[in-house]
Amino acid sequence: MTWNEETKKAWATDFSEWHRQQIAWVPHDAARRAQEHAEAVRVAARLARERQEAETRQQAAEALELAAARRAAELGSVDAMRRICESIERTHRITNETRSVMPLGVAAFAEWRQRHIVTPPITSETAFAIRLHEVGHILAGECTNREPHRRNPEVMDWSHCVECERAAWAQALKLVPFSRAMFERLKASLTTYHRRTPAAVGVVAAVRRLSSDTTYAEMVNKRLAQQVRCDQIEEIRQIAEDAQRPRVLRRWERQWQEIQHAAKEAAHDGRSIV
Repeated sequence: MTWNEETKKAWATDFSEWHRQQIAWVPHDAARRAQEHAEAVRVAARLARERQEAETRQQAAEALELAAARRAAELGSVDAMRRICESIERTHRITNETRSVMPLGVAAFAEWRQRHIVTPPITSETAFAIRLHEVGHILAGECTNREPHRRNPEVMDWSHCVECERAAWAQALKLVPFSRAMFERLKASLTTYHRRTPAAVGVVAAVRRLSSDTTYAEMVNKRLAQQVRCDQIEEIRQIAEDAQRPRVLRRWERQWQEIQHAAKEAAHDGRSIV
């Protein structure tokens, strides 16, 4: 084939057509990619919203279950005490190992870095308090062995620190309302540590304050005050509903009278109303 004018024109025509197609294809492809991206974003947002709603429903169900378990635990249900501990440990990513036999000299122990606790079976309120106390050790954090922390140098196998014990019991008190039997376990534990382990003067004062009957009375009074407030709120809500009910009935009666009046006028004029 010779390169003549006709060949040049044909080649130029083919090239122009190809270039036009490329120009038309690029925006189309970009639009398609943008549409796919927008669809992917919408799907991801919908999935995230559904996941958040599912988590919210699960949290609400767990909160209701925990509230029911706490009421049952206050009545002495050992099974409810176990469920409460399992829920708290799950929330704070703590693992528990139950042992009937413990190493010599300990009733239970916690491993901070592994977020793991070893406790006896929950068979009473005292065992319930022990398990909550070990959870409190994890939440309070590892002993720094710096003031106000002082480890007992005579104990080599375990970390005995009065400040750690005080902080762990303080954390446990925040988790669940303590009964008298549970608080007596707190007092016995802190008293033993105070007698056997050296501590700073400020720590000793804080321990005495935490384990005093005054602290227990304050907790009970606070719990009763919260219950009274809840009862008052419920009573006020009921009063408001009772006060609102006549207004609703009067509004309905007024609307019904208006409908009847409109029906009478329509019947008099030979019209109908819907």
